[in-house]
Amino acid sequence: MGGSRILVEAGANEVVLEGRLAGVGRKVLPSGDEAVTFRVVVARAPRDRGPSGRVSVDAIDCIEARRLTALH
Repeated sequence: MGGSRILVEAGANEVVLEGRLAGVGRKVLPSGDEAVTFRVVVARAPRDRGPSGRVSVDAIDCIEARRLTALH
């Protein structure tokens, strides 16, 4: 894992994932808001290999939305 750390507010949850980014997409919604979608693909531990001996992965779908227009 990298050497950088981010301080988190008290009471907040911190999740650190190591994996690869896949399926990145950006869309501007009719409201003018922007949505970015992406998938983080995380390999499971070698002991969790499937019957074929291949490494199993978990794919975690994520979305981030941002308001681009000013509120009236």
